[in-house]
Amino acid sequence: MLRRIKIPIILTAMVAITGVSPKAAFADNRLATFTSSNGSYLSAENGGGSGLYANRPAQGPWERFTIIDIYQGALMSGDAVCLRTDNGYFVTAENGGGRETNANRSTCGSWETFQIFLLGDTPAGLFPVFGEIPRSGLVKVAFKASDGSWVVAENGGGDGVNANRPAIGPWEKWTLLQDAIH
Repeated sequence: MLRRIKIPIILTAMVAITGVSPKAAFADNRLATFTSSNGSYLSAENGGGSGLYANRPAQGPWERFTIIDIYQGALMSGDAVCLRTDNGYFVTAENGGGRETNANRSTCGSWETFQIFLLGDTPAGLFPVFGEIPRSGLVKVAFKASDGSWVVAENGGGDGVNANRPAIGPWEKWTLLQDAIH
């Protein structure tokens, strides 16, 4: 049985050696927007280069992200991904997690690599499930930073975004929108 390993160093080396951008290298890149539990859109201020917030009432260029699947092929729950803003910056969990997030990095390294998880939702709570992440529709997902912290929309949205939660709750759930992005 093949085992997946984290490969952000290989990605960085491939870009440095070959000049191939992550967008060209990986097959399952997806244009997406994300909403927090209160419906606020995830936004990279100025399209990238500064902070990351979940405080926008509608989508526009600053709310568009490309999900870059480091593993190639189908995007699966648990895969390592990088999120690139509309202006080409990468989302980062400062210090690898445990702190704030920003959208101000020019390359995708370990602090800019997250695991994306498809979520199941039961009365007992939210939990990661196995499977391919659908290419359309509204999909519930969560992101885990490299230190194991979950990405959270503070107050469920309308505020900042951090990567400092030990477990998934309603504020750590994101709705992935892949249809009708403008």
